[in-house]
Amino acid sequence: MAKGMRVKLNYHVSHDPDTGAEVTRLTPPEVTCHRNYFYQKCFFNDGSHLLFAGEFDGHWNYYLLNIASAEAVQLTEGAGE
Repeated sequence: MAKGMRVKLNYHVSHDPDTGAEVTRLTPPEVTCHRNYFYQKCFFNDGSHLLFAGEFDGHWNYYLLNIASAEAVQLTEGAGE
């Protein structure tokens, strides 16, 4: 995939068995994805977007997810280091 490519995500909603709280998975279970909360802020101040790293094509790249539209835009490209 290349910078600027868009990925439409399908959110999955479930409920925590202990608390009944609604839990929404934002990324697909078959793709390894990580948020960067220990190293940098990952949400926009207004909560509208999430920055995350994903391995959609076998390479780690950064994506910016628009929470409302469930669409992520690839920000980086290549194998990395």
